[in-house]
Amino acid sequence: MDDFTAAILTLTRRHDLFLQRSCFSRRYILMSRYFMSRDPAGTFRAPLAHRKPRCGIETNVDHVQAALAGHGTWVVLGLVLASGAGLPLPAPPVLLAAGVLAGAGRLSLAAVLAGSLLALLATDLLWYQLGRWRGRSILGLLCRISLEPDSCVQRTEDLFSRYRGGALLVSKFLPGLKTAAPPLAGLIEMPLGEFALYGGAGSLLWVAAFVLPGYLFSERIARAAPLGEWVAAAGSLAFAAWLGWKVLERRRTLQVGRVTPDELYAQQESGRDVLVVDLRHRNAIDSKVRGALQMTPEELRLREAELPHERDVVLYCGCPNEGSAAQMARLLRARGFRSARPLLGGIDAWRARGYPVDPPSGIALEKSATPSF
Repeated sequence: MDDFTAAILTLTRRHDLFLQRSCFSRRYILMSRYFMSRDPAGTFRAPLAHRKPRCGIETNVDHVQAALAGHGTWVVLGLVLASGAGLPLPAPPVLLAAGVLAGAGRLSLAAVLAGSLLALLATDLLWYQLGRWRGRSILGLLCRISLEPDSCVQRTEDLFSRYRGGALLVSKFLPGLKTAAPPLAGLIEMPLGEFALYGGAGSLLWVAAFVLPGYLFSERIARAAPLGEWVAAAGSLAFAAWLGWKVLERRRTLQVGRVTPDELYAQQESGRDVLVVDLRHRNAIDSKVRGALQMTPEELRLREAELPHERDVVLYCGCPNEGSAAQMARLLRARGFRSARPLLGGIDAWRARGYPVDPPSGIALEKSATPSF
Protein backbone atom coordinates (compact mmCIF):
# COMPACT_ATOMS: atom_id res chain seq x y z
CA MET A 1 0.00 0.00 0.00
CA ASP A 2 1.41 3.43 -0.94
CA ASP A 3 1.82 6.36 1.42
CA PHE A 4 -1.17 8.26 0.02
CA THR A 5 -3.62 5.43 0.62
CA ALA A 6 -2.21 4.75 4.06
CA ALA A 7 -2.46 8.40 5.07
CA ILE A 8 -6.09 8.73 3.99
CA LEU A 9 -7.04 5.58 5.85
CA THR A 10 -5.18 6.64 8.99
CA LEU A 11 -6.74 10.13 9.03
CA THR A 12 -10.23 8.58 9.05
CA ARG A 13 -9.57 5.43 11.12
CA ARG A 14 -10.83 6.77 14.44
CA HIS A 15 -13.97 8.22 12.93
CA ASP A 16 -15.00 4.99 11.28
CA LEU A 17 -14.11 2.82 14.29
CA PHE A 18 -16.40 5.06 16.35
CA LEU A 19 -19.23 4.43 13.90
CA GLN A 20 -18.38 0.73 13.76
CA ARG A 21 -18.76 0.29 17.52
CA SER A 22 -22.27 1.72 17.41
CA CYS A 23 -23.28 -0.31 14.31
CA PHE A 24 -24.32 3.03 12.78
CA SER A 25 -24.02 2.11 9.11
CA ARG A 26 -23.25 -1.02 7.12
CA ARG A 27 -21.23 1.03 4.68
CA TYR A 28 -19.06 2.52 7.40
CA ILE A 29 -18.61 -0.91 8.99
CA LEU A 30 -17.33 -2.25 5.68
CA MET A 31 -15.02 0.74 5.28
CA SER A 32 -13.65 0.31 8.79
CA ARG A 33 -11.98 -2.92 7.73
CA TYR A 34 -9.78 -0.87 5.34
CA PHE A 35 -8.13 1.29 7.93
CA MET A 36 -4.58 1.20 9.13
CA SER A 37 -3.35 1.43 12.69
CA ARG A 38 -0.30 3.14 14.15
CA ASP A 39 2.17 1.91 16.67
CA PRO A 40 3.43 4.18 19.49
CA ALA A 41 6.33 5.31 17.33
CA GLY A 42 3.88 6.65 14.73
CA THR A 43 4.74 4.25 11.90
CA PHE A 44 2.23 2.30 9.88
CA ARG A 45 1.67 -1.38 10.47
CA ALA A 46 -0.47 -4.01 8.84
CA PRO A 47 -4.14 -3.41 7.99
CA LEU A 48 -6.75 -4.51 10.48
CA ALA A 49 -7.73 -7.58 8.50
CA HIS A 50 -7.28 -9.84 11.54
CA ARG A 51 -10.00 -8.05 13.49
CA LYS A 52 -13.48 -9.45 13.32
CA PRO A 53 -16.06 -6.92 12.16
CA ARG A 54 -18.77 -5.87 14.54
CA CYS A 55 -22.46 -6.61 13.84
CA GLY A 56 -21.55 -9.88 12.10
CA ILE A 57 -20.47 -8.37 8.78
CA GLU A 58 -17.69 -10.18 6.96
CA THR A 59 -15.64 -8.67 4.16
CA ASN A 60 -12.34 -9.11 2.34
CA VAL A 61 -10.56 -5.89 1.44
CA ASP A 62 -7.32 -7.20 -0.01
CA HIS A 63 -8.42 -6.51 -3.58
CA VAL A 64 -9.46 -2.94 -2.67
CA GLN A 65 -6.10 -2.21 -1.05
CA ALA A 66 -4.30 -3.68 -4.05
CA ALA A 67 -6.34 -1.49 -6.40
CA LEU A 68 -5.51 1.66 -4.43
CA ALA A 69 -1.81 0.92 -3.99
CA GLY A 70 0.42 3.10 -6.12
CA HIS A 71 -2.38 5.29 -7.48
CA GLY A 72 -2.66 8.11 -4.94
CA THR A 73 -2.82 11.01 -7.41
CA TRP A 74 -5.32 9.13 -9.56
CA VAL A 75 -7.54 8.60 -6.53
CA VAL A 76 -7.61 12.36 -5.97
CA LEU A 77 -8.37 13.02 -9.63
CA GLY A 78 -11.16 10.43 -9.70
CA LEU A 79 -12.87 11.71 -6.57
CA VAL A 80 -12.70 15.34 -7.70
CA LEU A 81 -14.02 14.33 -11.12
CA ALA A 82 -16.97 12.47 -9.57
CA SER A 83 -17.64 15.35 -7.18
CA GLY A 84 -17.67 17.84 -10.05
CA ALA A 85 -20.12 15.60 -11.90
CA GLY A 86 -22.57 16.08 -9.05
CA LEU A 87 -22.07 12.89 -7.06
CA PRO A 88 -22.11 13.38 -3.25
CA LEU A 89 -18.52 12.27 -2.63
CA PRO A 90 -16.19 13.75 0.04
CA ALA A 91 -13.57 15.39 -2.16
CA PRO A 92 -12.45 18.07 0.38
CA PRO A 93 -11.09 15.60 3.01
CA VAL A 94 -9.16 13.75 0.32
CA LEU A 95 -7.71 17.01 -0.99
CA LEU A 96 -6.66 17.90 2.55
CA ALA A 97 -5.00 14.50 2.95
CA ALA A 98 -3.25 14.95 -0.39
CA GLY A 99 -1.93 18.30 0.82
CA VAL A 100 -0.58 16.68 3.99
CA LEU A 101 1.30 14.08 1.94
CA ALA A 102 2.57 16.73 -0.45
CA GLY A 103 3.94 18.62 2.55
CA ALA A 104 5.71 15.44 3.65
CA GLY A 105 7.20 14.98 0.19
CA ARG A 106 5.14 11.89 -0.57
CA LEU A 107 3.14 13.44 -3.40
CA SER A 108 3.77 16.19 -5.91
CA LEU A 109 1.91 19.36 -4.97
CA ALA A 110 1.88 20.47 -8.60
CA ALA A 111 0.41 17.14 -9.73
CA VAL A 112 -2.37 17.29 -7.13
CA LEU A 113 -3.29 20.89 -7.99
CA ALA A 114 -3.07 20.40 -11.75
CA GLY A 115 -4.94 17.09 -11.75
CA SER A 116 -7.75 18.40 -9.57
CA LEU A 117 -8.04 21.57 -11.63
CA LEU A 118 -8.24 19.64 -14.91
CA ALA A 119 -10.89 17.32 -13.46
CA LEU A 120 -13.06 20.24 -12.38
CA LEU A 121 -12.62 22.04 -15.69
CA ALA A 122 -13.68 18.91 -17.57
CA THR A 123 -16.90 18.49 -15.58
CA ASP A 124 -17.65 22.22 -15.65
CA LEU A 125 -17.31 22.31 -19.44
CA LEU A 126 -19.63 19.31 -19.69
CA TRP A 127 -22.31 21.02 -17.59
CA TYR A 128 -21.76 24.26 -19.52
CA GLN A 129 -22.52 22.52 -22.82
CA LEU A 130 -25.52 20.71 -21.33
CA GLY A 131 -26.84 24.06 -20.16
CA ARG A 132 -26.60 25.41 -23.70
CA TRP A 133 -28.27 22.33 -25.20
CA ARG A 134 -30.94 21.44 -22.64
CA GLY A 135 -31.60 24.73 -20.87
CA ARG A 136 -33.49 24.92 -17.58
CA SER A 137 -34.28 21.21 -17.46
CA ILE A 138 -30.63 20.55 -16.54
CA LEU A 139 -30.80 23.14 -13.76
CA GLY A 140 -33.85 21.46 -12.30
CA LEU A 141 -32.15 18.06 -12.38
CA LEU A 142 -29.05 19.34 -10.59
CA CYS A 143 -30.99 21.25 -7.96
CA ARG A 144 -32.94 18.13 -7.02
CA ILE A 145 -29.74 16.46 -5.80
CA SER A 146 -28.42 19.48 -3.90
CA LEU A 147 -28.83 20.27 -0.20
CA GLU A 148 -31.23 23.11 -1.01
CA PRO A 149 -32.91 21.71 -4.10
CA ASP A 150 -35.91 23.98 -4.50
CA SER A 151 -34.34 27.43 -4.33
CA CYS A 152 -30.89 26.98 -5.83
CA VAL A 153 -32.00 27.95 -9.35
CA GLN A 154 -33.28 31.31 -8.12
CA ARG A 155 -30.20 31.94 -5.97
CA THR A 156 -27.86 30.97 -8.81
CA GLU A 157 -29.65 33.31 -11.21
CA ASP A 158 -29.49 36.14 -8.69
CA LEU A 159 -25.77 35.56 -8.19
CA PHE A 160 -25.10 35.63 -11.94
CA SER A 161 -27.26 38.70 -12.45
CA ARG A 162 -25.14 40.64 -9.96
CA TYR A 163 -21.64 39.39 -10.71
CA ARG A 164 -21.88 37.45 -13.99
CA GLY A 165 -18.46 35.79 -14.50
CA GLY A 166 -17.36 36.81 -11.03
CA ALA A 167 -20.03 34.49 -9.61
CA LEU A 168 -17.97 31.54 -10.84
CA LEU A 169 -15.16 32.58 -8.50
CA VAL A 170 -17.24 31.83 -5.41
CA SER A 171 -19.89 29.36 -6.60
CA LYS A 172 -17.77 26.33 -5.65
CA PHE A 173 -17.92 27.40 -2.00
CA LEU A 174 -21.71 27.88 -1.83
CA PRO A 175 -24.04 24.93 -1.10
CA GLY A 176 -26.34 24.15 -3.99
CA LEU A 177 -24.45 26.37 -6.45
CA LYS A 178 -21.28 24.39 -7.05
CA THR A 179 -22.77 22.27 -9.82
CA ALA A 180 -25.64 24.58 -10.83
CA ALA A 181 -23.41 27.49 -11.86
CA PRO A 182 -21.77 25.94 -14.99
CA PRO A 183 -25.03 24.96 -16.75
CA LEU A 184 -26.53 28.36 -15.92
CA ALA A 185 -23.52 29.99 -17.57
CA GLY A 186 -24.32 27.94 -20.66
CA LEU A 187 -28.01 28.80 -20.40
CA ILE A 188 -27.34 32.55 -20.47
CA GLU A 189 -24.85 31.96 -23.32
CA MET A 190 -21.81 33.27 -21.49
CA PRO A 191 -18.86 33.28 -23.93
CA LEU A 192 -16.77 30.14 -23.61
CA GLY A 193 -13.56 32.12 -23.04
CA GLU A 194 -15.10 34.11 -20.19
CA PHE A 195 -16.50 30.94 -18.64
CA ALA A 196 -13.16 29.13 -18.87
CA LEU A 197 -11.29 32.09 -17.35
CA TYR A 198 -13.56 32.66 -14.35
CA GLY A 199 -14.48 29.02 -13.93
CA GLY A 200 -10.84 27.96 -13.97
CA ALA A 201 -9.91 30.62 -11.44
CA GLY A 202 -12.79 29.60 -9.16
CA SER A 203 -11.85 25.93 -9.41
CA LEU A 204 -8.23 26.72 -8.57
CA LEU A 205 -9.32 28.72 -5.52
CA TRP A 206 -11.52 25.85 -4.33
CA VAL A 207 -8.82 23.20 -4.76
CA ALA A 208 -6.16 25.39 -3.15
CA ALA A 209 -8.45 26.12 -0.18
CA PHE A 210 -8.20 22.45 0.84
CA VAL A 211 -4.83 21.33 -0.50
CA LEU A 212 -2.68 24.24 0.70
CA PRO A 213 -3.70 24.09 4.40
CA GLY A 214 -2.74 20.43 4.44
CA TYR A 215 0.53 21.22 2.68
CA LEU A 216 1.45 24.13 4.97
CA PHE A 217 0.38 22.52 8.25
CA SER A 218 1.14 18.88 7.52
CA GLU A 219 3.22 18.40 10.68
CA ARG A 220 0.61 19.97 12.96
CA ILE A 221 -2.15 17.89 11.40
CA ALA A 222 -0.12 14.73 11.95
CA ARG A 223 0.47 15.63 15.61
CA ALA A 224 -3.25 16.25 16.09
CA ALA A 225 -4.21 12.77 14.86
CA PRO A 226 -4.88 11.39 18.42
CA LEU A 227 -7.74 13.89 18.75
CA GLY A 228 -9.38 12.52 15.63
CA GLU A 229 -11.95 10.34 17.39
CA TRP A 230 -13.43 13.17 19.44
CA VAL A 231 -13.34 15.64 16.55
CA ALA A 232 -14.93 13.11 14.19
CA ALA A 233 -17.67 12.25 16.70
CA ALA A 234 -18.49 15.92 17.33
CA GLY A 235 -18.39 16.69 13.62
CA SER A 236 -20.66 13.75 12.82
CA LEU A 237 -23.22 14.85 15.40
CA ALA A 238 -23.11 18.47 14.21
CA PHE A 239 -23.52 17.43 10.58
CA ALA A 240 -26.43 15.11 11.43
CA ALA A 241 -28.17 17.90 13.37
CA TRP A 242 -27.64 20.39 10.53
CA LEU A 243 -28.85 17.92 7.89
CA GLY A 244 -31.94 17.08 9.95
CA TRP A 245 -32.74 20.77 10.32
CA LYS A 246 -32.44 21.29 6.55
CA VAL A 247 -34.76 18.36 5.84
CA LEU A 248 -37.39 19.65 8.29
CA GLU A 249 -37.09 23.18 6.91
CA ARG A 250 -37.59 21.93 3.37
CA ARG A 251 -40.65 19.90 4.37
CA ARG A 252 -42.20 22.90 6.09
CA THR A 253 -41.59 24.99 2.98
CA LEU A 254 -43.13 22.46 0.62
CA GLN A 255 -46.22 22.07 2.82
CA VAL A 256 -47.45 25.54 1.82
CA GLY A 257 -50.73 25.24 -0.10
CA ARG A 258 -50.62 25.98 -3.84
CA VAL A 259 -53.03 27.72 -6.18
CA THR A 260 -53.47 26.07 -9.58
CA PRO A 261 -53.31 28.01 -12.86
CA ASP A 262 -57.01 27.26 -13.41
CA GLU A 263 -57.91 28.76 -10.03
CA LEU A 264 -55.82 31.88 -10.61
CA TYR A 265 -57.28 32.40 -14.09
CA ALA A 266 -60.82 32.01 -12.74
CA GLN A 267 -60.10 34.57 -10.01
CA GLN A 268 -58.76 37.06 -12.55
CA GLU A 269 -61.72 36.53 -14.88
CA SER A 270 -64.18 37.03 -12.04
CA GLY A 271 -62.61 40.38 -11.20
CA ARG A 272 -61.16 39.27 -7.89
CA ASP A 273 -58.37 41.54 -6.68
CA VAL A 274 -55.37 39.18 -6.78
CA LEU A 275 -51.79 40.42 -6.60
CA VAL A 276 -49.47 38.21 -8.69
CA VAL A 277 -45.71 38.49 -8.10
CA ASP A 278 -43.07 37.15 -10.51
CA LEU A 279 -39.99 36.37 -8.40
CA ARG A 280 -37.68 35.53 -11.29
CA HIS A 281 -34.78 37.79 -12.11
CA ARG A 282 -35.57 40.15 -14.95
CA ASN A 283 -32.91 38.68 -17.21
CA ALA A 284 -34.75 35.34 -17.06
CA ILE A 285 -38.20 36.77 -17.91
CA ASP A 286 -39.45 36.55 -21.48
CA SER A 287 -43.11 36.69 -20.51
CA LYS A 288 -45.09 36.82 -17.28
CA VAL A 289 -48.53 36.02 -15.93
CA ARG A 290 -51.08 38.64 -16.89
CA GLY A 291 -50.83 41.59 -14.52
CA ALA A 292 -47.88 40.18 -12.57
CA LEU A 293 -45.54 42.47 -10.65
CA GLN A 294 -41.83 41.77 -11.12
CA MET A 295 -39.91 41.65 -7.83
CA THR A 296 -36.95 39.49 -6.88
CA PRO A 297 -37.07 37.79 -3.46
CA GLU A 298 -34.63 40.38 -2.10
CA GLU A 299 -36.83 43.25 -3.30
CA LEU A 300 -39.89 41.59 -1.85
CA ARG A 301 -38.23 41.22 1.55
CA LEU A 302 -37.32 44.91 1.53
CA ARG A 303 -40.67 46.18 0.29
CA GLU A 304 -43.25 43.74 1.63
CA ALA A 305 -44.58 46.45 3.98
CA GLU A 306 -45.71 48.40 0.88
CA LEU A 307 -47.90 45.55 -0.35
CA PRO A 308 -51.59 45.53 0.63
CA HIS A 309 -51.93 42.88 3.33
CA GLU A 310 -55.66 42.42 2.72
CA ARG A 311 -55.23 41.20 -0.88
CA ASP A 312 -54.66 37.65 -2.00
CA VAL A 313 -51.05 37.21 -3.15
CA VAL A 314 -49.90 34.59 -5.66
CA LEU A 315 -46.17 34.12 -6.23
CA TYR A 316 -44.22 32.11 -8.77
CA CYS A 317 -40.58 31.52 -9.71
CA GLY A 318 -38.47 29.33 -11.98
CA CYS A 319 -37.54 26.84 -9.26
CA PRO A 320 -38.32 23.12 -8.98
CA ASN A 321 -41.34 22.60 -6.69
CA GLU A 322 -41.87 26.37 -6.54
CA GLY A 323 -39.14 26.52 -3.88
CA SER A 324 -38.49 30.26 -3.70
CA ALA A 325 -42.18 31.07 -4.14
CA ALA A 326 -43.10 28.75 -1.25
CA GLN A 327 -40.43 30.33 0.97
CA MET A 328 -41.68 33.84 0.25
CA ALA A 329 -45.30 32.76 0.76
CA ARG A 330 -44.40 31.51 4.24
CA LEU A 331 -42.61 34.79 4.94
CA LEU A 332 -45.59 36.90 3.88
CA ARG A 333 -47.99 34.81 5.95
CA ALA A 334 -45.75 35.17 8.98
CA ARG A 335 -45.85 38.96 8.49
CA GLY A 336 -49.60 39.24 8.47
CA PHE A 337 -50.75 38.72 4.88
CA ARG A 338 -54.22 37.23 4.70
CA SER A 339 -53.41 34.85 1.86
CA ALA A 340 -50.11 34.14 0.12
CA ARG A 341 -49.67 31.04 -2.01
CA PRO A 342 -47.29 29.82 -4.73
CA LEU A 343 -48.56 29.14 -8.22
CA LEU A 344 -48.44 25.40 -8.87
CA GLY A 345 -46.11 24.75 -11.81
CA GLY A 346 -45.15 28.41 -12.15
CA ILE A 347 -45.14 30.27 -15.44
CA ASP A 348 -44.60 27.05 -17.42
CA ALA A 349 -47.88 25.57 -16.19
CA TRP A 350 -49.66 28.88 -16.85
CA ARG A 351 -48.41 29.06 -20.44
CA ALA A 352 -49.14 25.37 -21.02
CA ARG A 353 -52.82 26.14 -20.33
CA GLY A 354 -52.77 28.88 -22.95
CA TYR A 355 -53.66 31.60 -20.47
CA PRO A 356 -52.80 35.24 -21.31
CA VAL A 357 -49.32 36.54 -20.60
CA ASP A 358 -47.74 39.99 -20.57
CA PRO A 359 -44.29 40.98 -21.85
CA PRO A 360 -41.68 41.81 -19.20
CA SER A 361 -41.65 45.40 -18.03
CA GLY A 362 -38.00 45.85 -19.10
CA ILE A 363 -37.46 48.49 -16.41
CA ALA A 364 -36.02 47.63 -13.02
CA LEU A 365 -38.18 48.63 -10.08
CA GLU A 366 -36.29 51.38 -8.28
CA LYS A 367 -36.34 51.38 -4.50
CA SER A 368 -37.74 54.90 -4.50
CA ALA A 369 -40.50 54.06 -6.95
CA THR A 370 -44.02 53.30 -5.80
CA PRO A 371 -45.58 50.45 -7.79
CA SER A 372 -49.30 50.52 -8.49
CA PHE A 373 -50.84 47.68 -6.56
